Amino acid sequence: MEIQLITKANETRFFDYVHGRECEFFYYIYDYKTHFPDFQLFVATNNLNETKGAFFILKNQYVKIEGTSDATACFLHFLDDLKLNLKIITAQRKHKTQIKNHYSNYLKDTERYRMILQNQKELFSCKYESTSLGVHQKEHIASLFRKSDPVHFSKSNASEIQLDDTHKAFGIIENNILTSAITAWNYNRIGKINTLGTHPDYLRQGRAKSLLKYTINWLSSCTDHIIIQVRAQNTAAIHLYEQLGFKIQFQHYLMYF
Repeated sequence: MEIQLITKANETRFFDYVHGRECEFFYYIYDYKTHFPDFQLFVATNNLNETKGAFFILKNQYVKIEGTSDATACFLHFLDDLKLNLKIITAQRKHKTQIKNHYSNYLKDTERYRMILQNQKELFSCKYESTSLGVHQKEHIASLFRKSDPVHFSKSNASEIQLDDTHKAFGIIENNILTSAITAWNYNRIGKINTLGTHPDYLRQGRAKSLLKYTINWLSSCTDHIIIQVRAQNTAAIHLYEQLGFKIQFQHYLMYF
């Protein structure tokens, strides 16, 4: 197999490969469109010039792999020749053993679910009033995320929060306090809910659910599918998303170094 770097000149090869499977390859598309300066996207082609897989490297630390077993083996050998400060490899569950056999020095592994809400038509009613957040509130949003989940959002900072025509942030503000916030993105009729957090002093009062409903209402007006990613062990969040109509469609395995 041959590894090809995807650039603006040949990106149609990648988009032809993922056509009709945009939800499956959404994070490839998302990172390609959002982080292109720090992002390298590759495909593997066989001797018939057929695309058999795709993978990307982000910031020389994060790798994501999808494709056939042969393509995955090709990608892994390609990575061996690079000098990466590797932190995470993400792949489909079917490649878990293949990757673990290749990398025996990993520290831990975990699993995430990609849940999808399709063709939401009925608008949800919301218990709390939500409002759109602006660029001047980025630090407030990042601070809230750090407080809401110090383990996973401890490094959240304002510079990573994008706000523009397609990237939005919504929040619930009470007595001048941002009690809950969410970020979301829409691209090519697919919406993505990025981060949802509630201040520890305001938990279990329905704010997160209300804000999630508000965001779904917004995304439903401009998308056909809404994606959310959740840790497999976060059963409470999974239950909430299922109540709102999300279904688990993809399972991904993450290896940490």
